[in-house]
Amino acid sequence: MNKVIVYLLLILIIGLSAINKIQNISNDLAPANIAHLYSLITLDNWNKQSPHTCFYISRLTYDKAGDKNMEYYPRLLDKNGNNYYISHPPFSMIFHYYLIKFFHLEISQASLQWIHLFLFLIEILIIFLLVKLLLEKKRYKMELALLGALFYAAIPVVNYMHTFHCFSESLGQTLFLLSIYTIIRYYYNSRKTIDLIFVFISLFLFVYTDWLGIFLFLSLILLMFLRRQYYSSKLFIIIISSVGLSLSLTLFQYIHIASLYELLHSLGIRFIERSGWFASKLTDQGKNIISISSYKNLIILFWKLITGVGSIVFVLWIILKIKSVNTRIKLLFLCLFLLPAVLSVLVFFNAMVLHYIYWARFSLFLSLITVIFVQRLLYLNKININIILLIVFIVGIFWSILSFDKQNKISNDDKDKIVAIIKNVKPNEAIFINSNIIKEINIYYYIYKSKRNIRLSDNKEKVIEYCKLKKIEKAVFITNNKNSVLNE
Repeated sequence: MNKVIVYLLLILIIGLSAINKIQNISNDLAPANIAHLYSLITLDNWNKQSPHTCFYISRLTYDKAGDKNMEYYPRLLDKNGNNYYISHPPFSMIFHYYLIKFFHLEISQASLQWIHLFLFLIEILIIFLLVKLLLEKKRYKMELALLGALFYAAIPVVNYMHTFHCFSESLGQTLFLLSIYTIIRYYYNSRKTIDLIFVFISLFLFVYTDWLGIFLFLSLILLMFLRRQYYSSKLFIIIISSVGLSLSLTLFQYIHIASLYELLHSLGIRFIERSGWFASKLTDQGKNIISISSYKNLIILFWKLITGVGSIVFVLWIILKIKSVNTRIKLLFLCLFLLPAVLSVLVFFNAMVLHYIYWARFSLFLSLITVIFVQRLLYLNKININIILLIVFIVGIFWSILSFDKQNKISNDDKDKIVAIIKNVKPNEAIFINSNIIKEINIYYYIYKSKRNIRLSDNKEKVIEYCKLKKIEKAVFITNNKNSVLNE
């Protein structure tokens, strides 16, 4: 296929992918979208108090006197009663904040979605370049690169993540692809010094954004020890330095909040919740490795991952079998493209069971293994490349678009309650809401819309008890579902 035609088709794929996502860009927040709400609360606080004041870390506590020590879910608290989100490294918030400032955007969900639209399009381009690099000097490399980009663009979980989950994992996905591309480029490009610099930068930012970066680092170390041809003393030093510097910087920021003991204690609690390797009462929603419901969720989420064009992987697998793929290529694919995602499942089993977006980590492997299978078919003269492209385009794009998950919006009644909070509560008064009149999952929606921190309680006595414990002098307890606030 002519290169001009291939690039025009690539532009078409990017354009259609953009159109599909643009129609979902909106400032109408879903009440349970914790990722966007955490981001917007953090960006609000940084905008009012400066990122430096917040140590460039996600602060979930607003600046009014009545907001202190009013954490709904305590993560890591400083001495002034501010709650910090430390479940991820901090770079995602830094990236979003300064990009919004640079382009003079408003702090809103739509701004986040526009940013991630372009990240998604960059990922499509990276997939195209990666496949082209892997298949250098091979027949059909341009067509297969186009196929890989088309396949990736059609995967529902990737589309969903960059539309409704603009958070650390989403930026991490872009940096995951970029880091792998720079590593492969180093191996395939005569191991030039400039490529080492790109590896250092991309891996540093990746680990500074998402813990998945550590899994990629470990996978690369394993690859080096399994195959001497992949070992490079320069690369080894570069990745050790990059990851070490990134983790040191993260630790340096986090210990400004509280003591090292408090930090490790907080991270330990989160790990117990998210690993799934502990008793069900200690894990989020009771999902652990021995829970039958966990594996039901895994099956559902796996099906969502392969919905649409992903099903073609299994068809091609049946036709070719894995033994048709070169052993050297298999090891490279398994270590760099699959193992980091598998380690995510093993280490953070609970998170993988509960969070759909984590399955986007397998999308790179699915895209590239499909390309390899199609390449084998072409070499066996079993099918024409144009037919493959046509099938993937028609089946994948339309099926994936139809399976694209939407989010529920909040009712007008809930918005009226928020208006009541804003109008009636004084800045020095702590806010409690009766847990019987709102859904717990919507609590951060109220916090963001009111620009106040809120706790739930089911009775007045517990409110008084908490206020005494935290030495809160004035509090408001909202006990009905109308636009009235009762100062108890």
